[in-house]
Amino acid sequence: MLSSNRNYWILKIFILEYSMLKSKTSFLNTNEVIDLYGTPSLSETELRELCTFNAEETKLLYEFKDLSSAIYFAICLVFFKIKNTLIDFSYRETTPERQHIMTRYFPGRTVPRSLQHSNQKIARIQNKVLKVCNQQRFTGEIVTTIKTKLLQLAPNHPRQRQLCKELLNLFIKHNVAIPAHTTIQSIVSEIWNKENTRLRQTYLRRSDKKQRKTVLSLLQKEDYFHSIISIKKDLQGFNTTELNNAIKKHLQLKPIFEIAKSIIPKLQLPAVAINYYSSLIYYYNGPRLKQLHTLSVQLYLLCYSFNKFKMLNDNMLEALRKRTLGYQDKATEYAKEQALKQLDFIKDARKKVSNLLIAIKDHPNTKTIPRKMIYKHVPENELVSTAKLLVGEHFDKGLLFWKFIDLNKGSIVLNLRELFLNIDFLVTNDLLLQKVATYIKTTLHNKTFNKYPLPCDIEKWISNSDREYVMQDDEIIHNRFEFLFYKKIVHHITTNKLTLKHSIKYKTIDEDLISAKQWKKNKSRVLKDLDFDKLKSPAQRNLKTKKTDLAKLYKDVNKKIADGKNEQIKLS
Repeated sequence: MLSSNRNYWILKIFILEYSMLKSKTSFLNTNEVIDLYGTPSLSETELRELCTFNAEETKLLYEFKDLSSAIYFAICLVFFKIKNTLIDFSYRETTPERQHIMTRYFPGRTVPRSLQHSNQKIARIQNKVLKVCNQQRFTGEIVTTIKTKLLQLAPNHPRQRQLCKELLNLFIKHNVAIPAHTTIQSIVSEIWNKENTRLRQTYLRRSDKKQRKTVLSLLQKEDYFHSIISIKKDLQGFNTTELNNAIKKHLQLKPIFEIAKSIIPKLQLPAVAINYYSSLIYYYNGPRLKQLHTLSVQLYLLCYSFNKFKMLNDNMLEALRKRTLGYQDKATEYAKEQALKQLDFIKDARKKVSNLLIAIKDHPNTKTIPRKMIYKHVPENELVSTAKLLVGEHFDKGLLFWKFIDLNKGSIVLNLRELFLNIDFLVTNDLLLQKVATYIKTTLHNKTFNKYPLPCDIEKWISNSDREYVMQDDEIIHNRFEFLFYKKIVHHITTNKLTLKHSIKYKTIDEDLISAKQWKKNKSRVLKDLDFDKLKSPAQRNLKTKKTDLAKLYKDVNKKIADGKNEQIKLS
């Protein structure tokens, strides 16, 4: 439990830090600042443990001629071990620590009425603490080293708070005592500004005037609203109006996406930075964006367009998938209903023919039968249809499926074709499927899709099971062929054979893999971050351990079987 004095000093620290936070943007929250720089509150158990000094520390403690300096050294050492920073503490707020050290290391001595006040002496004491802890101050060459490394990490940490955490990690890594909060803020601001300057200058150097004007076109007003505001609105569903708006946005962003594809790799921005800069477009509205640095705004718009375009691709593919499956489900249901109707007709026809045959057999005249009697069982106008039903020519669910597609070909063109034409597909390990996709898209664009027979190499793509439905007398039924391709698209999305060239969700597996060069360079760090010990140790050692464990397991299992302890297995 904190004493009243300690509460007073912690409150004082809080007020000082709060004043500093108000005067300058902070990258650490209030609790984190107190956790780093506030005087810790220690229990008796913690005091005993932390004040148990090793031989070197004890020797240094007793070397001080001035008792107040010795006490200051001991407290400073304890706090540094906890915080890794040199805390500026006072006499009043360290009463428990002072009393414990006096009782343990200087029994019988008179307690000093104050701690060391001389700045020079305090600095010398702190230097001894740093030396015994194998740490150094943030001065000289190490400043340049850490700033250089932080600048290298800056592209991966676009937020200042993230950059601040990386700076703290660098202090620990390089055995540097964490400096004052103002120093940390100053360094983070400096590095963050340098990184933003680098991005702006690189963008300016790598883009031309026309490209920059195209990017800024998103801030132009349309019907009292900035273009970017309408583009920001996410898809609310897959109805025709929403999809038409998505296609319009897709077309509007395409030229900017092409610019982004060219420039973003040159900016050397990782995905996390692209996502962050993209998110700033949601944070700012059109007018507020215009108040920012024009090159920064263009960078944010570029990253946003890069992500939004891929998101729209995903949305359109998802819409194509859902709508195609919708037509499939309806066609299947239609085929089922029609088949049931045909079945009822067949049953009725069989009953009529059965009655007719019995009537013929029972008729007294074995040579001639009046037509009137025949038509009584099977009306004249139903003779042909009944004959066809009996041989089952129309009882074909596959044919009925495609009959539904024929009935809805206009709707299919309206709801699927425009989506397909605006999506850039990428086919993996299937050259023929890629060729078919290119052929259909090209001929639809040229408006020649229905005018000519299929080329032989494209026709080969149609399987034998589909051929009987999409071809008639060796002639292609174009609307069925088009829907067949949409069906295949939906299927191959799930197999990862068909992906999108530019996508967040439907990208190739290879895009999620790091390159061999990056893996070789960062292997140790990646494995360390995974925190999976088995991946860190050599494979042969793991196999040897597994072999030993398995041999022991075999032995234990065999012994239990032999002793009759394993009741599930009986030896005869």
